[in-house]
Amino acid sequence: MMHRNFICQISLLIFFALNAQAFEIKTDRLYYVIEKNDNLFKLATSFDVSISEIQHANPQIIDINLIYAGAKLIMPVNHLLPDAKTDGIVINLAEPRLYFFKDDSFMTFPIAVGKDNKTPTGHTKILLKKENPVWIPPASIREEDPTLPEIVEAGPQNPLGKFALYLDASRNAKWQNILIHGTNQPKSIGGNVSHGCIRLYPQDIEKLFAEVEIDTAVTIIDQKIKVFERENKIFIEAHFSDNEDLEEQKIAAHKFLCQKISSCEDKINWNKFEETISLNLGIPVLVSHSEENLE
Repeated sequence: MMHRNFICQISLLIFFALNAQAFEIKTDRLYYVIEKNDNLFKLATSFDVSISEIQHANPQIIDINLIYAGAKLIMPVNHLLPDAKTDGIVINLAEPRLYFFKDDSFMTFPIAVGKDNKTPTGHTKILLKKENPVWIPPASIREEDPTLPEIVEAGPQNPLGKFALYLDASRNAKWQNILIHGTNQPKSIGGNVSHGCIRLYPQDIEKLFAEVEIDTAVTIIDQKIKVFERENKIFIEAHFSDNEDLEEQKIAAHKFLCQKISSCEDKINWNKFEETISLNLGIPVLVSHSEENLE
């Protein structure tokens, strides 16, 4: 099995409770040693991450088609929770990643989201669930591609995949035609590529579809920095886009941290903070003054 060839260093489990629900967050780093015949898509689907997440965590990867047996990669399988109510589905466009909270646990999946900010932020709920959905391309999409048929039946050519969750647009038209669904283009996961819909790997949407109920709350945010504090240990996770100004990133992240962490100026190692923002690896990093070293 592929997973036999990994190294997990410094096991550190963080527990915390929000809204009377306890969730387990892992902030240890999992390293994988590349084997012959591996490729990034194979690794991404095996570890349920996106290719772009692997690239961000491993900036030494210049060409996604060139990885070498024996090299060690950080597998970005651990995540801090976004700053949102832990209820139902929470989608963070900045990662991009979906979190689903149910009872005392949660699931998280890599996703693809809208290009050019076409996925709206805000609150809605699941209106409808459909297995083997039919896709009716909106007029705006058919204008872009006149070759599209008026109706795409269920099957391998259907971009919705085998499962679709429809969002409630009755109170706000911005949710019209925004779905959470599978895809027949799994390599697109991790990208900003859709017309607003949220795509999941086929295996992930099947799991989510089985658990989600009608009227499940859906919250979509765009949170570029996440933070967690417990027992004087502070972790942050950065998800800035490549075209953002680095100094503006640091200022915004500094402000956000000090809103969330009391006495932040004394608790945080600001050199480590600046390094974390600059590297923008998309993984939890310890930034408090501590002897703990996760490298």
